[in-house]
Amino acid sequence: MDTIQSTLCLPNDMSCLTPALAFITELAGTAGFDKPEARQITLAMEEAITNVIKHGFSQGERAEFQIVCELSATGISFVIREKGVPYDPERAAVYTPPASIDEQAASGLGLFLMRKNMDEISFRNLGRE
Repeated sequence: MDTIQSTLCLPNDMSCLTPALAFITELAGTAGFDKPEARQITLAMEEAITNVIKHGFSQGERAEFQIVCELSATGISFVIREKGVPYDPERAAVYTPPASIDEQAASGLGLFLMRKNMDEISFRNLGRE
């Protein structure tokens, strides 16, 4: 299989989340992932995209970001490119699953879900790029 790259450019608007997730789900299926695996990928990407839209830009700022997908014989990869506020995962709250549902706190849950559902995640601050 040749490597296939697709890029989706979106405004930082939550109304674009559903079509972005449909794009990701479809690509995961095309790559050969079964429905449960595609749901895991989509959940991780939902968390990442939501964080970019809600926290990646200043309040009221209108901007765009890209989701770059690469399909190859070895799997699928997604890169989110944005020029918003830099994010340092080392400074994020660490989520620990609670022993009881009553103790559950959401802080750090998104990053936890991304790490749990993907083989690898990374963050790169490229300065102004």
